Amino acid sequence: MESLGLDSRILDALGRLGFHEFTEPQRQAIPRILAGMSVLVIAPTGIGKTEAAILPILHRILTERGALVTVDGSQRAS
Repeated sequence: MESLGLDSRILDALGRLGFHEFTEPQRQAIPRILAGMSVLVIAPTGIGKTEAAILPILHRILTERGALVTVDGSQRAS
């Protein structure tokens, strides 16, 4: 799976969930969103618009410095 600039942890998780390719709208939108551009994605239902919007947000959460909250609610410094 191409990275599109996303953190490797996101790519690993997507692979484990059975996602092995990005759709064309995702390939076009994700790098632009990561670059801070405003993006409007228009595509049919089920093509991956939600993922195109959410994955860059998850990338930013994972890569920004600061405290991380784990699933059990504990905190650790990054």
